[in-house]
Amino acid sequence: MSMSDTSSRIADVYSQTLFELAVEQEAIEAVKDSMDAIDELLKSDESFMGFMTSPYFTSEQKLALAERIFAGRLDELTLNFLSAAIAHHRAEFLPNIIAEYGRLYRRHHKYLDVRVTVSQPMEWDAIEALKIAIIKLSSGGRITLETEVNPSIIGGVIIRCNDTVIDNSVKKRLRSAVETIMSGKSL
Repeated sequence: MSMSDTSSRIADVYSQTLFELAVEQEAIEAVKDSMDAIDELLKSDESFMGFMTSPYFTSEQKLALAERIFAGRLDELTLNFLSAAIAHHRAEFLPNIIAEYGRLYRRHHKYLDVRVTVSQPMEWDAIEALKIAIIKLSSGGRITLETEVNPSIIGGVIIRCNDTVIDNSVKKRLRSAVETIMSGKSL
C-alpha cells in the first residue's frame, strides 16, 4: 500500500467519523466553519504545519499551541477532534481530512462537484452556460464547478461529476479509433 493510499484511508476514516458526530450533534455547519478556519491557517502559515508534524515537540506542546491559536474560533467538537488527531500523530493528514470533510458536507447538502477539463481556457459565458446545463440535468441541485486546462486532451471535454466521468476528448476518440483499427475491426 502506497503512502498516498494510507493517507487517503486515514483521511476517510477521520473525516467520516467527524462528519457522523457532527450529524449526531447537529453541528455540521459549525464543524464546517471550524474546518475552514483550520484550512485557512494551514494555507496561510506553513510554519504551523511544520510545528504540528515536527518530532521535536510533544503532543502536549502541539495541542497547547493549537488551543491558543484557535481559542474561541473552533466549535467544541472540532477542537476535540483536533486534539485527538494531534494526540494520535495524525496532524500531517489534516489537509486531506479537511478536504474529505468538505466533500461529505457538499454531498450531504446535495452539491454536485463538477470538474471540467478542456484543451483551452473557457470564456466566462461558456462556463456559465455549462453550469446552467448541468444544473438542469441534475434536477436543479447546487454545483461547484471547477475548470482545468489540459492541452494534451487536444479538444473536446472531460466532465467529472462526483463519481462519474464523461470523456468526450479528441484524445480519447483518437485512441478508440486506433484501438479499433489495431483490432482489425472497421470504423
